[in-house]
Amino acid sequence: MNRSRRRLAAAAVSVVMSASLLSSMPAVYAESDMNGDGVIDIFDYILAKRTAIEEAAPLVLSISDAEGTPGETVSMEVSLGQNPGCISMALVLDYSPELIPVEAKDSDSAIRLSEDQFTEFHAQTEVLEDAHRLFYYTMVVTRCEENGKLFTVDFKIPETAEPGTSYTMTLSQHDITGLSYEELPMLTGRGRIKVVEQPPAAEPYVVTGIDISQWQGNVDFVQLKESAAFVMMRAGFGRLSTQVDKQFYNNYNKAKAAGMPIGAYWYSYAMSPEEARLEAQACMEVLGDRSFEYPIALDIEEKKQLALGVDRVSAIITAFCDEMEKAGYYVSVYAPAWHLNNTVNQQVKNTYDIWVANVNVAKTIYIGSYGMWQYSWTGRVSGVSTAVDMDYCYRDYPAIMKRTGLNKIGS
Repeated sequence: MNRSRRRLAAAAVSVVMSASLLSSMPAVYAESDMNGDGVIDIFDYILAKRTAIEEAAPLVLSISDAEGTPGETVSMEVSLGQNPGCISMALVLDYSPELIPVEAKDSDSAIRLSEDQFTEFHAQTEVLEDAHRLFYYTMVVTRCEENGKLFTVDFKIPETAEPGTSYTMTLSQHDITGLSYEELPMLTGRGRIKVVEQPPAAEPYVVTGIDISQWQGNVDFVQLKESAAFVMMRAGFGRLSTQVDKQFYNNYNKAKAAGMPIGAYWYSYAMSPEEARLEAQACMEVLGDRSFEYPIALDIEEKKQLALGVDRVSAIITAFCDEMEKAGYYVSVYAPAWHLNNTVNQQVKNTYDIWVANVNVAKTIYIGSYGMWQYSWTGRVSGVSTAVDMDYCYRDYPAIMKRTGLNKIGS
């Protein structure tokens, strides 16, 4: 039989089969154009049967899988699907005895309810650690036809767990009442926590750089690259853009030509938030359209400023930094370690990167986190004829600027 005859024969068989199936279909299916193609055929029958099966399917309780390293806390989500409608629910779940339920933050339970999703369910939970069981049950009879996450459970993996070990959580009992007060069937799976190996610790990021001003004179940035990874250069000081550092433009152009990553700082004399905002405007005028791979820092170290007290000093810092951030700059705050501990409030230290000044010590006395540490005022590096301030940097600022597009990078 040639190819065209085989095609005709196959088509004839398909027509006969479709006619046969249609003749045996219930009227409700035969009269429904399920796929909207204008023809009632075998495909409509298949779609109708699938719909009927889905409508008759039982609820599904899904327990998510998780993985973690020994000692790590992981979360497992319990979700409801294919809910035909119910008015009450009670669930009992068993978990591996080795797992340790962990109370969620600001809670006295390891179970976090999704009350925003299931507003109809007024549910309560209980953890029986001795029996290795979790209870979830509704307190008020309500009507619910929603699907989604019911709750989340936090477990700590044992410190002694071996990589490759699996722990489980399963539904052991349930009692669910449908809209017609019938007991509803349920399908459920088993949630697993897989123990994986602890990844090797990443090497801490640290590079060495310097900060300079006009007092360092004419810097050879080609030579400087041999002993420093970055340079923070003073852009200027005070409230006027005419108070630009005499070497700033020269330093900037030569550093860029040498491919040296750059940051800048503005020396502050501000005694109020209003003056700090004027300083920020002056700083931005001096910076212009220039791009920087490192932060733009506010240098606040004048004794009369730091004598103003925590609230006023913090307000000055916030005013300057907010203005700079609005203009798309990544900012940091330079100040002596003691004053960062005692004269700057925690909100400022939580909001902006810190560049701490604390020289001639093996470890800074500053107790907070920081991105840079000025550890010496008497450093010697190639390309600079005078003593210079030395800095450690603990954050990959060039990568941050590239990712965020701040400090005019990519603009």
